[in-house]
Amino acid sequence: MDAQWLYSAVILVLEALAAVFVYTRNSGHRNGFVSPPGLFSIPFIFDDTAGIVKDFAGLVQERFKKLNASCIQLTIAGQKNYFIRGNKIVPRLLAAEHDIVEAYWPSTTESLLPRGVIAYHHEEHAAMRKLLNPAFSMKASISWLPKMVAIIEEHMQSWAQQGDIKFQKSCQHMTFEIVTNVMLDFPDSFLKEGRLEQFMDLYRTWEDGLFALPFRIPGLALDKALKARDALNKIIAANLPSLNPSSAAEREGSKVQRTALQEIYRAPADQPDSMEPDRQTGLALNLLFAGYDTSASTMCYTIQELQKNPQVMEALRKEQQQVRKEYGEEITADAVSASPYVNAVIRETLRTHLLVPMVPRRSLVDLNVDKYFIPKGKPIWLDIGTATKYDERWEGQEGTPLGLERYNPDRWLSEEGARMGNWLPFSGGPRICLGWQTAMLELKAWLMLLARKYSAHVADLDEKWVLSAFPVYNNGMETTFKAL
Repeated sequence: MDAQWLYSAVILVLEALAAVFVYTRNSGHRNGFVSPPGLFSIPFIFDDTAGIVKDFAGLVQERFKKLNASCIQLTIAGQKNYFIRGNKIVPRLLAAEHDIVEAYWPSTTESLLPRGVIAYHHEEHAAMRKLLNPAFSMKASISWLPKMVAIIEEHMQSWAQQGDIKFQKSCQHMTFEIVTNVMLDFPDSFLKEGRLEQFMDLYRTWEDGLFALPFRIPGLALDKALKARDALNKIIAANLPSLNPSSAAEREGSKVQRTALQEIYRAPADQPDSMEPDRQTGLALNLLFAGYDTSASTMCYTIQELQKNPQVMEALRKEQQQVRKEYGEEITADAVSASPYVNAVIRETLRTHLLVPMVPRRSLVDLNVDKYFIPKGKPIWLDIGTATKYDERWEGQEGTPLGLERYNPDRWLSEEGARMGNWLPFSGGPRICLGWQTAMLELKAWLMLLARKYSAHVADLDEKWVLSAFPVYNNGMETTFKAL
């Protein structure tokens, strides 16, 4: 057993022995409503240990099935957490941000998150969203498309030259460059001098600590993550043009398309402190967290599904042949709009492989969910994964091509796909992912280039992975990548 895991287990046992043992059966009533069911758990032991041994999302789904309820409870870090699923209640609660629920993060995550829109509440969150929204509009995203396409094509050409690649790491390098170059406005020297690898290593250490045990002990994940965050902030501050004159001069001389942060820096006069230095570095780290591993992981899942479903790749290539005839070789906004099947494939991948299956909130009022009662001020987790994967639009079609158990992009071109439903891979409500349109455009451009010019063959479609903040494949997803 890894020494760090053993050390963590010992700490958990000591915490449990020191805690006052209190166990209350889940039979309390409140105005006819009952407490959500849960299994017996000693604080810091049973549920916490099970979440370490298994992936956390898998544990929750297992409990939902075992307890057969729309709302359940688990004890995490000594505190009761409530988990809610349901195609109607989940989107309703997402939309009720600031009124019935508010953003919540576990203590470890909160200690590592920088000042930024992810961690803000109420008026501060609304004001920051208002400031940031124009920089992540579809118009702004389209303006970055040429630069994104250039970076993607450069990386794919390199993959084809190598032949055999670790696909996950290759995608991570590519998406990391897109965020640092297109979003964060880092100077070209940052990439040329080989500092990207060091930055990525620090970022992974920080990311690994986001859902670690809440104990800062030298050598354990939280301690490493806090040190990595401080180092990341120093590197970001040294490379953001708004905070470093030499970096700004280099970027100004390159005369490239205005980036996301350049748009944001032009803060309104009534918000003079909206882009203080710590908020700028915090926003940069927020953008990395939201837009780096998420896109890379989606690309990995897409490649796997294309290999499992060769008819999907055939349809993609056929569509792109027609698009090239009508719009030429350049991938433009018009070419993307003329590629509905590309959009369908991305949407279907995100439906079947939701990267963030649950989003945390805190109840601002006493909640009644079906027959269950949740007290005010408690952590609740909304199961957006189940609501998305088992969208009611296709209920009752089991055994047909549009059955929810199937991977079938055609569903998004059907009559049901055109209706409103529960497609929540970017969450929903006031806290919907700020850059979701940019992320979709990036993924579409990548898939269009893949269908037009390249082939990929994954060596092991059943390769095991471990869950950090996002899935990490044990062997990096070994893939043979070729130019057509």
